[in-house]
Amino acid sequence: MAKISNATKRNFAKLNKNIEKHKFVSRANKHDSCKNIIPFEYYTNSNNIEKILKIVDKLKNKDINKSINSLIISLLIDKGLINFYNNQIVSNYPFVKIFIEKLDFYNDIVKIKLPIDEKDPIGLIYQHLIKEGEKNKKGSYYTPRKIVEDLLNNTYNYNETFCDPCCGTGSFLIEALKYFNPNNIYGFDIDNIAVNITKTNLFIKFPNIDFNKKIQNINFFIYYDQKFDCIITNPPWGSLINNSEIPLFSCINSKESFSYFIEHSLNLITEKGFINFLLPISILNVKVHKDIRDFIISNYKIEEIKIWEKCFKGVLTDVISIKISKNKLNNNYSYTLYKNDKDKITCPIKNVLKNRNHNILLLDNIELSIINKIENKAKLNLKKAKYALGIVTGNNKKLLKNVISPNLQPIITGKEISKYYPSKSKYFIEYKRENFQQVCPDYFFQEKTKFIYKFISRKLVFSLDENKMLVLNSANIMLIPNKYPLNKYVLLALLNSDLMNFYFIKVINQIKVLKEDIQNLPLPFLPNQLQTQLSNLVIDVIENKKHIFENIENIIFDYYELTKKEKNKIKETVYGTIK
Repeated sequence: MAKISNATKRNFAKLNKNIEKHKFVSRANKHDSCKNIIPFEYYTNSNNIEKILKIVDKLKNKDINKSINSLIISLLIDKGLINFYNNQIVSNYPFVKIFIEKLDFYNDIVKIKLPIDEKDPIGLIYQHLIKEGEKNKKGSYYTPRKIVEDLLNNTYNYNETFCDPCCGTGSFLIEALKYFNPNNIYGFDIDNIAVNITKTNLFIKFPNIDFNKKIQNINFFIYYDQKFDCIITNPPWGSLINNSEIPLFSCINSKESFSYFIEHSLNLITEKGFINFLLPISILNVKVHKDIRDFIISNYKIEEIKIWEKCFKGVLTDVISIKISKNKLNNNYSYTLYKNDKDKITCPIKNVLKNRNHNILLLDNIELSIINKIENKAKLNLKKAKYALGIVTGNNKKLLKNVISPNLQPIITGKEISKYYPSKSKYFIEYKRENFQQVCPDYFFQEKTKFIYKFISRKLVFSLDENKMLVLNSANIMLIPNKYPLNKYVLLALLNSDLMNFYFIKVINQIKVLKEDIQNLPLPFLPNQLQTQLSNLVIDVIENKKHIFENIENIIFDYYELTKKEKNKIKETVYGTIK
């Protein structure tokens, strides 16, 4: 079983649940995992798996650094770059000789023959030897061949400079030899074993070039400041760096290692240069990565994004590659999105800029069409509405009661909020402001008409309250302005609609419904006839406690002139299936 934190164990004990039977245990605390993972995606020839595993088995109880050095000697002998006589190594290649002089190795392992049809046999064995926990701590997972080839499959100038700032065992550098002058190829990594493997792989191709100086064991984003035309890499993910490692004048606050690699690399590209990075999909829309998105969008141009989905053994997240250039003239450009081999989509950067968190949207052509239709009819917003958080008691267990009493009032929690109207309150509370940790002004509760909505939610769920109910802080309150162009029933229909939920899911993409996001929802001004139709339907829903909203949704869909494909896309997004 993976190691589980003591706090988690205590929580499970309180719930009287068996932690060992819980499904998350298999992936918990990967930082401490001692498992070895077979990197299937890194093999050139899957027929070599058994042969590689036998070699790995011979090395398991030996020093990993010395073992890898021994394999380096073995491979260089096999390639004819060095000779091994009477336990002495000789070479006719000066740079190779300098490289191997300091390598400590096992004489018996030198005799091991490596599979010659693998592009990086030593790197493959090294990955077998590294424990899953160590990989996870460093965020270090080597890149599958097909992705390496794709990221470098482009037209380059032979004399341009190329760099991989976290090169591992050199897969990107080896591929770069097809396109770049080997004298202009550079690589860096903090893992000295990986750096030695990279040098080996490059010396095999070009033994007369001094890769000892071009491939270095250093921390790139602290110590290096040379300009490059092209920087392509798979940086470490999920590895938080220490304060002492943070580059001077960095605008990154997250301490996420890949963000610093992006920032420093973009600062180092030439005027016509670009970077192409393989990254977790979370960089596009998770709030903690807003800092690096702001940096990219404000100063550079996104050229293209490709979705690779899950491509690393032991890594659960989807993966994307993003190409960014320095050539940014204005904010009217579009980037290209590749969702799979068939879909090539042009995405306007304006959709990113207007998003409060600068989420980079992965929309297909149908989704883009829906968003455009929503925004083209946008005439209203809710910026002048008033908002408040429900009561923060500071001690719900003590203050919330589930029995009726003369001195208690019913209170609505997030669980009672549903589309259009709240369900019957399950809890009661004595309304004494001095007993609460935080409470909004009384008029929010006393208002004759107010909207209450779920706070923690991936969807918009609004109820209309006309009974002056108290509200707990798992819900929020909204008061619409006097003389608002839409009446309360029409506004309720729009806020709960599948269409506006589609927009919230695709564009805003949060697990909390925040005031700022509601304020900026693109609402239409509907003709009086439509307002009357919607009002009558919503009143019928509220008064008769109906849960059938199909007629309301159809009126809204028709107003936006949505196609059948667009309607189906909305249903799939909101409900996970076509209803």
